[in-house]
Amino acid sequence: MRLTFLALALALSTTSPALADWKTIQSKADLQKIVVGKSWVNPKNKSWFRLRRNGKLAGAAGKDELAGAWAWKSRYLCFDRTLGGKKVPSDCVVVQTDGKQIATVRQQGKGRRSVYIRKQ
Repeated sequence: MRLTFLALALALSTTSPALADWKTIQSKADLQKIVVGKSWVNPKNKSWFRLRRNGKLAGAAGKDELAGAWAWKSRYLCFDRTLGGKKVPSDCVVVQTDGKQIATVRQQGKGRRSVYIRKQ
């Protein structure tokens, strides 16, 4: 039993540094420097998005076009958007980065987390 607990503790300690590498973007200036103007793709489902400097949003999910607007509110990236021409509920997400990729966490950091890599 103790050996199982020790093995579990060791496994968790080796995965913790990877989680610690993710940092939450705290300001609009950092969001603009890291995210805005670049295209980001989810490698799992191939959906992608791009935040433009003018506050517009473009992208796609499957065969459906993603369009809308974004704004930085407090410490959240907020969206008003359509997908395939249909209104999608507004949402504000927490944005994180590990320096190479970004992650969004829906519902002000309480919802589903999606990871994106920079689209070449």
